[in-house]
Amino acid sequence: MKGFGIVAALPAEVRALAGTPAAVGSVAQLSDQAILALSGTGPERARAAGKRLLAEGARGLVSWGVAAALDPCLRAGSLVLPVRVFGLDTGTYEAHPGWHRRLVHCLSRHLATSTGPLVETPVLLTDPVHKRALFERSQAIAADMESAALAKLAQEAGAAFVAIRSISDTASMSLPQWLVSLVDEVGRVDPARLAKALFVSPGRAGDLARLAFGFRAAKATLRNVAENAGRDLLFQVQER
Repeated sequence: MKGFGIVAALPAEVRALAGTPAAVGSVAQLSDQAILALSGTGPERARAAGKRLLAEGARGLVSWGVAAALDPCLRAGSLVLPVRVFGLDTGTYEAHPGWHRRLVHCLSRHLATSTGPLVETPVLLTDPVHKRALFERSQAIAADMESAALAKLAQEAGAAFVAIRSISDTASMSLPQWLVSLVDEVGRVDPARLAKALFVSPGRAGDLARLAFGFRAAKATLRNVAENAGRDLLFQVQER
């Protein structure tokens, strides 16, 4: 392979780009130079998927999917193309300048696009208070669990890197613990357990509806990215 690899944590993120379902650990060839891996959530899984793609010859890595907003100005569905990523290890990892510039130039004509920093979080951010504290401490506009691990891996391998993230939950939105407890490592919720939780407390349906709205908006943006940047995501074979 002489192209690049894309890592997504959730099946819904894969479908937004590939249009087909996938299993955790699977790899799909999207084009002559793009290959997509479904990793599951968290930095360890993302790094393992990224290593697999590099071993197959990828010369660039993309962190693809949704993110939590830290900046109150971001709305559900806002596109984040961070110029740099901050890791929990205090590392700062830069997006590939040329690749990033092409994506911003192309996509900002179609979508509300922000290029501020992205920061790593070890857990889902469930509380607006925690989001605000991380925003003030890091000055990053959004957070996710996978991008920093992939950015660090790309730096170690001398590969190009970009993150393409769409906001699913805003800075003011909370993620209720009852729902977080039902989500597995690839974002799936067991229907029987969900039905039981809603039966016990019907008022929880409002929480679910708000989160579903944000996730749908984020997926729509990712599909828009794929339509306008193509499955090759404006990657150029010669760049590292």
